[in-house]
Amino acid sequence: MQEFLSDAIKPYLNRINAIRTAMTLIEWDNETGAPKGAAEYTANVQGVLAAEYQRAVLEPDFVKLIRQLKADENGTEAQRATGRLLDKEISKLEKIPIEEYENYNRILAQAAGVWQKAKKENDYAAFAPYLELIIEYCKKFAALQAKEGQKLYDVMLEEFEEGFT
Repeated sequence: MQEFLSDAIKPYLNRINAIRTAMTLIEWDNETGAPKGAAEYTANVQGVLAAEYQRAVLEPDFVKLIRQLKADENGTEAQRATGRLLDKEISKLEKIPIEEYENYNRILAQAAGVWQKAKKENDYAAFAPYLELIIEYCKKFAALQAKEGQKLYDVMLEEFEEGFT
């Protein structure tokens, strides 16, 4: 898996990857086969797992190891690139309050089911409140991550098109 990474980093990445995998599987189940009545419960689980993911990524020893990896002049380009990628995630998550991140992910999970129904029934109004909340959170998170004078749009664009403004 991460053969080129130190044994010290692997346990942290294993935990982080396990949490992300669980989140992905629950999201997939929610969108494909979970009973409709389970949506509130699984949305709560998604929120809790998101908070655990954030805690795992921000574990102080892991952050220290990743920042060392990123800066290691003796490391390979692949190692430094992995360090840069993980440090970007750390830098993003360390600015977001954990309760906010948990709630945002809970809303995203709830919104997925509402969107499916609203789309099928051509009922945008049912989805609109969720969309408003999602946009509100995205703006709030972008404001927390923005550097001095940086536009919120550019912060959000960075998520999808690194280096573009």
